[in-house]
Amino acid sequence: MPSSQEIIEQVQKWINNNQFLEHTAYEISDLAEMFDTDENIQGVITARAKAPEPYSGFAAGWVVFLTNKRLMFLSKGDEGSLYVDSVVSKWEIPLDRILSAKKRSWFLSNNIILYPSECVIKRIPNSTIDPFFEALTDAIKHCKK
Repeated sequence: MPSSQEIIEQVQKWINNNQFLEHTAYEISDLAEMFDTDENIQGVITARAKAPEPYSGFAAGWVVFLTNKRLMFLSKGDEGSLYVDSVVSKWEIPLDRILSAKKRSWFLSNNIILYPSECVIKRIPNSTIDPFFEALTDAIKHCKK
């Protein structure tokens, strides 16, 4: 399990303040328990995505962690989907279940589509879409080796 300080150092490469867990149900110490000792954070973004089954009809705000093993979504509690936020606070997709990812940057929205699940991560900030997408595609390639 990585230490809280190691997690903060890895996240600060992606988010400049320590408020990335604001409005989630988690603390840094909780994250330290969620990650394996050999798991490294390779990217962090805030975005919107549909909740997993059986709540897939609801979109929610998420803090998305990319590690060398998985994508982990922590509910951001953005008040746009109180039902989901109160029921689903964390879910994940193992990298070995992702065959490929596609980036779509439009005028109003930056999206990443994950295949074969067709999970769409939406509203990714302009400043983080490219580095996160590159880190994601690299992680998927290394996972397949």
